[in-house]
Amino acid sequence: MTKAADTTKPMKKPAYLALFYYNVFFACISFSLILPTLAPFLTKLDAPPSYLPLAISIYSIGEMFGSLGFGGMYNALQSNEFLKTSAFGGRRRAPKVTMLVCISFGVVGSALYALAGFDPDQPKPHYILIGRAMQGIWTGGQQAVEQTYLGFASPPKQRTELTSRLGTFAVLGFILGPSVGAFFSHFFGGSDGDDENDSISMFTAPSYFILAVCISMFVATTLMWTPQVVSGKEMERRNRSVNSSLGSLGSSGETGSDSR
Repeated sequence: MTKAADTTKPMKKPAYLALFYYNVFFACISFSLILPTLAPFLTKLDAPPSYLPLAISIYSIGEMFGSLGFGGMYNALQSNEFLKTSAFGGRRRAPKVTMLVCISFGVVGSALYALAGFDPDQPKPHYILIGRAMQGIWTGGQQAVEQTYLGFASPPKQRTELTSRLGTFAVLGFILGPSVGAFFSHFFGGSDGDDENDSISMFTAPSYFILAVCISMFVATTLMWTPQVVSGKEMERRNRSVNSSLGSLGSSGETGSDSR
């Protein structure tokens, strides 16, 4: 008796995944990108010693508020009856609009960090704290939006795999950030910023790089991502599928324990 040919085709990966991986990788790079040059940069700006731990910790605080704030914004745009009829609401527009507003925080934060040492005669170390906080809001909010969208839009059988891959790119960003920052400081910084004509120094070059990346994210998200809409019936079907799978796992576990 011949076995029937397996006609099951591998599930196609969503097209937006490459954009999500790009976004989360460079968003997480922004945390550790400036670590090799942060302390000497603050010293050059005559910042108080307390600015160094603040500049590091305020990023994580921003991540927390960004995750909460943009997660709430995503939900409000998607569920509020009034916003559903507006130019910014609706199930299709909610993820994209939330993501674009989120990335805007990264653009402004990166620009502020670079501008902290733009004028050597008038250093602005407080720009570093504000910029780092806004970068943290961007990173936390962006991850919240992407993970929420994956939970709604991805098929149940791919959901765990895609979410774990997104987390992998985030971890890679945190790990590789210092190396990328050192590279840009050494090869593109040019100087230590003492020359008034040097708009880009070894301290600000990494931030200018992240600023360019944020702008590319904004453009790519605007042009390349059209969020899909999952109907209520489809969501119910997917939830039933997941629940039935969990139920079968639980039943098999109970059967195994009874047999022992």
